Amino acid sequence: MKLRYIALMAAVTMFLPASCNPEDQTAATFPELDSFMPEPDVPSQGKSPKRGICTNFRHRDAAGVPLMPSVLGEGVSWCYNWAHTPLDNATWTALKENGMTFYPMVWNAGFSQDNLATFPAADPSSEYILGYNEPNLKDQANMTPATAGQNWPGLVSASENIGMKLVGPAVNYGTLEGYGDPVVWYDEFLQQSGVSIDDIDAIALHSYMPSGESLKSLMIRKFSKYGKPLWLTEYANGEAQDVTAQMHFCQEATIYLEADPAVEKYAWFMDSTGSNTKPHFPMISNDETSIGGQPSSITDLGRLYIGLSTLDKDHWYDVDVNIPAEHYTGQVIEETAGQDAWGEYVETNITKDLYGNLEIRNLSGTKWVEYNVYIPEEGTYRIDLRYRSAVETVVRIDCEGAVSAIETLPATTTLQPYSTYGVEMTLPEGRHTVRLTAPVGNLNLNWLRFTSPVK
Repeated sequence: MKLRYIALMAAVTMFLPASCNPEDQTAATFPELDSFMPEPDVPSQGKSPKRGICTNFRHRDAAGVPLMPSVLGEGVSWCYNWAHTPLDNATWTALKENGMTFYPMVWNAGFSQDNLATFPAADPSSEYILGYNEPNLKDQANMTPATAGQNWPGLVSASENIGMKLVGPAVNYGTLEGYGDPVVWYDEFLQQSGVSIDDIDAIALHSYMPSGESLKSLMIRKFSKYGKPLWLTEYANGEAQDVTAQMHFCQEATIYLEADPAVEKYAWFMDSTGSNTKPHFPMISNDETSIGGQPSSITDLGRLYIGLSTLDKDHWYDVDVNIPAEHYTGQVIEETAGQDAWGEYVETNITKDLYGNLEIRNLSGTKWVEYNVYIPEEGTYRIDLRYRSAVETVVRIDCEGAVSAIETLPATTTLQPYSTYGVEMTLPEGRHTVRLTAPVGNLNLNWLRFTSPVK
């Protein structure tokens, strides 16, 4: 489709290092260009080793191959299914082909060491055993700290025998009398004879808090006192009344978990429960081919989950490629992720543009995003921003505090909801982290691109 590529670049003020003469600062304008707007490139960040999914492998093709790995594997690195029953070959193949690791779970006191041994034998990266599932809930493992403590040494011994690491019992706010507070249960569990924090490689948690802030304060921060990596092996908004609310929670909670160094892994509950009902909306749609509908596919919630940034600091973008805005390499939530307080974060939504997948939204005030960029030679580059904004918005672009550009972007309109605007900026050669802010106004950004040097 032929699209009008609008470069409304007027009076771009360049702020060079303080040592530079103000007379050297330049401004430039670019005429409107009539050209094809290219489909954005998707230079991929590395997958997050943290990001996982709870699954029951419900959706399978006609040959019995589970669909979850191929549907979600682009952004999900690991999974589990609350069991340690050996997996069939088709499932192992699908997992490996999509770069996913499976971890077995010992749901309650009963387990088979032989079954557990099949997992690292099939995939050496399957090196963790997940411990008891919600022991302080009556309708789950239903184990007092004393009962769990009596059985735990056997699981420790089994994990040592087969060379696997052990994730401690996964607790939540519960229904077991006297142990509604998961910290109370854990404190008492660790006091049992034969139980040692040294035998636990990570602590598992579950949470259905309705906000990222409550998840952080009432679960993650409370369990940081044990000094162990934390695995949030179930989470979602347990109060979501519609998929919009669940998607809002997913993007704020997930990017926080990605940024918090205390969190080693996390897994969304779940890929699909087999229905499209509140609060657990699916990431994989239900197969309706038997009634004339569509086969299983990824939902918007799934697209959001696998598309969120992994904060990959080792990924460097080249010039002349369209960088998905949501694949930033840093954002403002990193300033507070490891602290007790809940901080600002940059939101991500499904884009409404003609192309692309997600976009960042409501970039404003002191919020920021950063992108790692490789600049092949010193020169003046044009930074194209594919954006929408209901109001005139001031955008500031900083290159590691040494070089800056500030430009006012006009508001987009109903007839032209997205526009592409170019900002000139002189950049030094090498690898640089570029920060984007919108101190005045409000910016939704689909993608950005560093062009070849302006001649």
